[in-house]
Parts: sequence; structure tokens; C-alpha cells
Amino acid sequence: MNFRACFPTDNKKLARIWPDFVNMDKRKVREIPFLRSVFPKKDPFVFDSCLGCGATSIGLKEDGIDRVASNEIDPGLLSVARVESRKRNIGLTTTSLDWRSISTVLESRFDAVLCLGNSLTYVFDPSERDVILRNFRSLLAPGGVLVIDERNYPRILRGEFTQSGEYVYCGIDKVSCKPVYSDAGLVVMEYHHLSDGTTSHLHLYPFKQFELRDALVRAGFDVQTYGDYQSSFEEKTVEFFTHVARVK
Repeated sequence: MNFRACFPTDNKKLARIWPDFVNMDKRKVREIPFLRSVFPKKDPFVFDSCLGCGATSIGLKEDGIDRVASNEIDPGLLSVARVESRKRNIGLTTTSLDWRSISTVLESRFDAVLCLGNSLTYVFDPSERDVILRNFRSLLAPGGVLVIDERNYPRILRGEFTQSGEYVYCGIDKVSCKPVYSDAGLVVMEYHHLSDGTTSHLHLYPFKQFELRDALVRAGFDVQTYGDYQSSFEEKTVEFFTHVARVK
């Protein structure tokens, strides 16, 4: 059975519900102080490689970090991010570049590159993931840091998925999220808006234990891993791992 066909993704629907699913005002309460704590300088030049609906880029700018460049390849999400930024009188500088070739296009060197919101999970080919991580590394200035996160997929594959609404995706009062299919090579997540009934899906690659961390090491990084933004954590219970990767 083709489980991807059984649970189709509708990007337009996802873009419409994503701001409610993220709840950027709640997300930034934990996310922005964490990012501030791992950035190499007080006023860094930041590249947000996956803008999404704008939560991280907008949150950083609201916190006084002016030099933020944002990238998003999905036109629906890019449009939503622009709407959200205008609501808050925040200006965005945006690109729509493919991660696989991004180092050949961007000439800037950044103090921090961000790949958050569980975004690398959309790339299923391990060789492409390796290329992307090396490209991210090439975008960093000396002393720079890549911050990249992932869901706790081993927990999901054990049938222990939970969504507290406290980390990364904080709008569970408006949008429900659950895995509707999972195996070693594919997780299908379903998103359902509780008010208007909009439902869509995402097809995600489930990282195995240490898989993303090992890929970061191969790409030339020293890596420190946090669980739900804490340096000390119980691996079996956290919802998200965040890797802070510095150039060796």
C-alpha cells in the first residue's frame, strides 16, 4: 500500500493552519532565549534557512537582532510569513533557495545558520542530507554555529508520541497533530484545525537514534545536543532534540 498516497499533503491547507499550529508568541518564550544563549555573539548575522510562517525570524527581530536573512521555498508559507510580519511591523529579507545548491548562490557568511521546526526531516535521501549539512557549514563565518532540530522519532516509532504544546509547535489548542502512519522509513503526520476542520498531512523521514548527530559530525562539526532546550535531559521522554553544531 502506498501510504503517501493514502495521506496526501496539501501545502495550501498547511500554510493556512501553520501560524495557529506554531503559536509564535508562545514559541518565542522558550526558543529565542535558547538561541540567544548559543549564538557566538550578542548581535549575530543570522540565516534562517526555513522561514516557515515566520516564527523564528520574527521572534529574533522582535528581540533586537536586526541582521536576519530568511529563506523559504514554499510560496504559500512565504506569503503567510509576510502577512505575519506585517501584523507585527517587522520587515523580512527573504530568499527562496534550494538547500542542495545554496552554497553556490549565497556569498554572505553568517554567525548562525538555523534549520529549525524539524525541517531537515523532509529530505529522505541521506546523500542529499550530507550535501545540505556541508553547504550549511560553508555558509558560516569563523566561530559560527548551525542550530538544527529534530523530533524524537525513536519515541514516535515506539508508539509513544506526545505533543505538550510547550516546544516548537505550541498551538495545540487550535491544531491537533498526530502520527497516522509510521515505520522505519516514513512517518506521516496529520494536522487538523479544530475550528474549521482543515486537515492535511506531512511525509517525514524518521531520524534514528544519533543519525542526525552523526551526519553533523561527518559534515565537520562539533556537536552539543539539547533536549527540549535543556542540556541535561532524559532521552526517552523529550519531544525535540536541538543540535548546536560548531565548526571544528
